[in-house]
Amino acid sequence: MNHKVGDAGWIRSFYDSAVGWWGESWYEGENLKNRLDIVRKYASNIDKRILELAAGTGETAAYFCDHGYGVLAVDISHCNCELMINLQLGKSNLRVVEGDFLKLDIKEQFPTVCMFESFGFGSDQEQQQLLKRVNENWLIPNGVLILDVYHPAGPIRACGKKQELDKLENIAGSVDMTEYSYYDPIKSRWIDIWEPRDNKENRRVQSIRCYTPADFVLLAAGCGLSIEKMLYRGMEFDHETPEVTTENIFDDDSNYSYTVILRKKE
Repeated sequence: MNHKVGDAGWIRSFYDSAVGWWGESWYEGENLKNRLDIVRKYASNIDKRILELAAGTGETAAYFCDHGYGVLAVDISHCNCELMINLQLGKSNLRVVEGDFLKLDIKEQFPTVCMFESFGFGSDQEQQQLLKRVNENWLIPNGVLILDVYHPAGPIRACGKKQELDKLENIAGSVDMTEYSYYDPIKSRWIDIWEPRDNKENRRVQSIRCYTPADFVLLAAGCGLSIEKMLYRGMEFDHETPEVTTENIFDDDSNYSYTVILRKKE
């Protein structure tokens, strides 16, 4: 491992490298429709301003802009922000801010805050700090936070596996890669290692804190936001049931996360 929990430096270096390896995201309209559907169902359809945290290469922000939303996209990676600035040239309703959202002073408040596939990069204390910042500083009354949360079931099943991936055509920095997946059962973190086959010293490691729904309920207690819904693959499930079940709804090896809808009090 080349980083410790709570050290954000690895996040910037990982995603700066990722831009060189993979270029712009492979996500496009059909891949992003589920995110748009969730925003349309649970967020305001009148005030269409969105704050997207950890916006990556900007594909979701651009997609939302194409459907009538105004997006302030925040990311810690300079290379990601450069890609988003290129997208910004053709979208007057897209704004880009580079920086660590745990430290940035964002003066505006929004009806909707989104964070897709990036919650859990920091420590539990940092995730709680983030939830409180969203509630106290960035959401208007009755606003919603739409959040992807990683569940440990997928990383546990994938632990110890590796896959060989050939370089991508038409991406100048792309190389042949090996991906290794591990799971830390003590800290409940998915460890994802990307290693260039011919340049192993340039490997990058990301680790992501995984939460069961029950874990997330405990984490979010006291943040000021109420958990309104939880969804897996777009379908609501009952996270408040008192019953114990043998059914495993998290049985899809291609989908490691579930979505939480949190709302600020009016």
